[in-house]
Amino acid sequence: MTETDPPADAARLFLERDALSQRDDGFVIDCPECGSSTLLADVVREGRCSGYGEEAGCGAALWLELVWDS
Repeated sequence: MTETDPPADAARLFLERDALSQRDDGFVIDCPECGSSTLLADVVREGRCSGYGEEAGCGAALWLELVWDS
């Protein structure tokens, strides 16, 4: 595994168009583990959701992969 590859045991979730929401500060998704709304930029930068280690007790490591489908 390299720094750009997800862990081998990672679960994969495909997001539909309506899974993305837009706020004033950017696009967000709901964390698949705890449901916290998380900025996509934070997922790319930190690899965690906004509820990581807080009250939500989320331990998910998140990975974003962009795929072109035609």
